[in-house]
Amino acid sequence: MTTQDEGQGEGEIRERLREIDERLAVLRDELGERAFDDVKDSGDAGAEITRMEEQNALIEVLEAEKRRLLQR
Repeated sequence: MTTQDEGQGEGEIRERLREIDERLAVLRDELGERAFDDVKDSGDAGAEITRMEEQNALIEVLEAEKRRLLQR
């Protein structure tokens, strides 16, 4: 069975892990600083909820990739 990162060296994996950690930190910071205070109507609230759900989904994908890389 071939995986995407099978040919990667340890340095490349460490670099990817660093990139993932940086992106996770940015996404989590963005989620933490966003509030519904500036929401003006239900359309804005819906858009904000959708954005938060999309960000959470991206965080889950990055965390899964990180776990996979760490298990190598």
